[in-house]
Amino acid sequence: MDISKATGADNISAKVLKTAAPYISNVVSNIFNACYQYGRFPSSWKTARVTPLFKGGSKTDRDNRRPISVLPCISKAQEMFANLDLQEFAAENNLIGDHQFA
Repeated sequence: MDISKATGADNISAKVLKTAAPYISNVVSNIFNACYQYGRFPSSWKTARVTPLFKGGSKTDRDNRRPISVLPCISKAQEMFANLDLQEFAAENNLIGDHQFA
């Protein structure tokens, strides 16, 4: 995770998570595993901070802005680990064809 990125709705930065990792990794791992086991993804992890970003043109025209959505860092971390687990599972079970990019 990029520690220079903006915080999500929970206001917890990637820098805080990385700094605290040695102390919270077991708890976070248990939470991630429980999410997998029960097929749940906490709704608070789905709450994005949306900021309108100016694209150009007239600043008074709202069509000249596009939304930027920033999710909580814990959500991004869980997604990253889920992706790694899926890639590993697919590789171990030969689920990726020779002409498929993973």
